[in-house]
Amino acid sequence: MEQKESSRISARHTLAVMVALIGGGVLIWIIQLARQGDPIGYIILTGLGVLASLPVVGGVLYMLIMAVGKTMQGRPSGHELKTVYETHRVLEAQNRELARMLTQLQRNPALLTSPEQPVIELSPGQFRTSEGFIIDGAAFDTLENE
Repeated sequence: MEQKESSRISARHTLAVMVALIGGGVLIWIIQLARQGDPIGYIILTGLGVLASLPVVGGVLYMLIMAVGKTMQGRPSGHELKTVYETHRVLEAQNRELARMLTQLQRNPALLTSPEQPVIELSPGQFRTSEGFIIDGAAFDTLENE
């Protein structure tokens, strides 16, 4: 018969949780001692409390990373990484091309108008649409007020 892996908590995990709880309790005790002492003692004991919390935080992060690693087993991660890299490469190429086109348009404003359309000077508040219409900004204000 095949034995199924049980989902109960192992002794190692129980010990790690107990050590984390005891460490947290000691940390709280140290901070309470510091709050009742003089300022120098407060600073020293608070520093010790912070130093004591580092292994606890490290242990919790280790357990979290291991748990996430177990849930990610069997999933293809290289494909997603390749997709992200390819997307980044394509977006970089598009960005370079758009920057090149913008620089070219800034150097030669005649490229903005088509040869069959006459060049019309726009007054402040006006802009030209892609279809060639000139729209006055005050017209939008009138529409919004109505």
